[in-house]
Amino acid sequence: MTHDNDLSTAHVMDFLEGRLDPVAESRMRSVLEKASPMMMARVEWLRAFSERVGRARLEDPPAAMREALMEEFRQQRHVVKAEKIFDSRHDAVAVRSVGTADRWSTIHTSTFADVATDFVREGDTVTVRGQVLVVDERRIEQVHLRRALDVVSEPPIDTYGQFDLGVVEPGDYRLMVFLDGASVALDLAVAS
Repeated sequence: MTHDNDLSTAHVMDFLEGRLDPVAESRMRSVLEKASPMMMARVEWLRAFSERVGRARLEDPPAAMREALMEEFRQQRHVVKAEKIFDSRHDAVAVRSVGTADRWSTIHTSTFADVATDFVREGDTVTVRGQVLVVDERRIEQVHLRRALDVVSEPPIDTYGQFDLGVVEPGDYRLMVFLDGASVALDLAVAS
């Protein structure tokens, strides 16, 4: 006797989509002849699903969106995650400097660039500025501050690699530094 749990969804889909050799297909037909009504309902649902998927057509994205996505992929050919090596809120004593609650700094390092960020709290707002220091002769192309998938700031960069993100809402962010042929990603947390 055949048990329904002997029929995996993957095996049934291979049968429905014609991917089994003739011997395996014959065996599957024999198994399905003895399957329970519940299993046959599942097989019919999978058959209908497979047919709908086969008829579904996804439209190409708009040209501008496609180009923006392709540019994003090109810029991230060699993405490295920067490691935080200094945070004045935690490391101030070790470097014999004094940090205040309203001002703090972080330094992240990677193979392609180091990134220093300064945070200044004024009342309920936090302003973030920074500087990218390239390790080799790579050109800095862009800096993006992202929250989840959204770009929340894309500041200009001066000739010294300095940028100003302006007022940044409290939360967790990813700073992306796009260099010529490489990208550096680092996580920033803006305290409330």
